[in-house]
Amino acid sequence: MTYNVKMMSAEDIPDEDSRKNFTIFADVKQVSFEWWSPAGDGDFNTLQMNLFYPDDTSQAVGVTGNVYIMNQNGKTVASKAVAKYHSGDDAGHCLPGDTFIPRSSSAGRLAK
Repeated sequence: MTYNVKMMSAEDIPDEDSRKNFTIFADVKQVSFEWWSPAGDGDFNTLQMNLFYPDDTSQAVGVTGNVYIMNQNGKTVASKAVAKYHSGDDAGHCLPGDTFIPRSSSAGRLAK
């Protein structure tokens, strides 16, 4: 089974507002999220989404907004809220390594 992944834009309007832009990645078999430090200074402030496809290819995408993972019927089976992660005093608010692991049924789960 594959899933469609909907990533919302960074626009400062609610996700349910029809004016808000989004990107859909179709036919994805697995998704993982990780925080990384583009400046290499240890400040892990950029969320990356790794998409894995049935043909064993993958794609890394910088996350711009909340992410919704939907089954082929359009039902949301998992989601990932975007919040900044920093290695300083507020470390741990949103930990790296969340992975969407599909089950054999039409549901899925986010695992750590």
